[in-house]
Amino acid sequence: MRSIMSRRLAAPLAILVIASLAACGGDSEEPASAGGDSKAPPAASTQTADQLYQAAKDAKEDKVVVYASLSFDKCFAKFEQSYPGIKVEYSYLPSDGVIKVQQEVSSGRNVGDVAITSDEIMLGMDQIGVLQQFLPSTTQGIDPGFVAETGNFMAAYQTAGYGLMYNKTQLTEDQIPTSYEELADPKFKGKIGIIDPTTNSPGNWILRNLLMSGAPFDDAWLKRFVDNEPGLMNAIPAATQAVATGEYAIMIGPYDVSLGPRTATTNKTLGFYYPIKGPVFPAQTWMGMIDGAPHPNAAKLFETWFMGVEGQTCMTNDANKYPVMQTTGIPPAPPIKVNGQGLQSLAEMGAKPPTPPKVGDLQAVQEYIKKFKDAFGR
Repeated sequence: MRSIMSRRLAAPLAILVIASLAACGGDSEEPASAGGDSKAPPAASTQTADQLYQAAKDAKEDKVVVYASLSFDKCFAKFEQSYPGIKVEYSYLPSDGVIKVQQEVSSGRNVGDVAITSDEIMLGMDQIGVLQQFLPSTTQGIDPGFVAETGNFMAAYQTAGYGLMYNKTQLTEDQIPTSYEELADPKFKGKIGIIDPTTNSPGNWILRNLLMSGAPFDDAWLKRFVDNEPGLMNAIPAATQAVATGEYAIMIGPYDVSLGPRTATTNKTLGFYYPIKGPVFPAQTWMGMIDGAPHPNAAKLFETWFMGVEGQTCMTNDANKYPVMQTTGIPPAPPIKVNGQGLQSLAEMGAKPPTPPKVGDLQAVQEYIKKFKDAFGR
């Protein structure tokens, strides 16, 4: 653990980092950048789960406090079943989570042990020095692209398999665009909605990753898409309601193979179209141990379990997320069927290899926000 003096010195830097993060926005999961070489991550811990469990019991640690934007109750319950006497206490981590954790660490009154959140928030925490380096023994063989260059946080799970929400009273399945490229077809003018891409939103994430993927997604395609006058929605619930009521026939948003089918069951007018042809850009959600964690052994045990066969399998089978680890025994894709089709692995879908998140990525987000504001006249 760092000294109190080093924590005080971190505070001015925290203000600068937090200011830039505030401009970037909220809890959206971020996709991998275009593939490339990544340096080898630090060596994984040699401590086994059994050793950490015993250490936690010896230290009378009866819980692990997990800060995250989502709660995975089934998986948290399985951890508790595997390690009796240690409870998972979930606490929602908001978009200004960097401030929350920085205040805890700088005051020395820590509450949280582990953070599971977007790359933006993890980068912010890493920059101000409130993460403790720990790579579980179960990350042996992890792709270097799934580990931050500092070694202070790693990918916990992936989200992939995005489709379109559509209104079944306005479009039949054979009328739905089957590719991202088709969204710029004039026949869909006035029929498309999208989560506002002029903010750091799922809509921004989808559009910027299409443009970063290269041809046919270029400025000319973007202009044709804008000419279709897509409606810009300010939130996911409002977007879903707009397509359910028929305000728009098609909605572009974070509707993956987990959220999409669930959303489609909320209203009989809704349908979920998947798969849509185009580049595959998985989104990673990241995990790191908070410096000064009040339950350090339980925190390390939780991360070790989460990245192991049981944790990764639970996230795949019960949460419909794609795994980070490719260890024997971990399924390569969620077992669900969407529109009667089983899901492919990320490799089978041709997903690009991951690269570690960098602070420069946050600037790139801001540049695309400006680009889309110019394009949409905002």
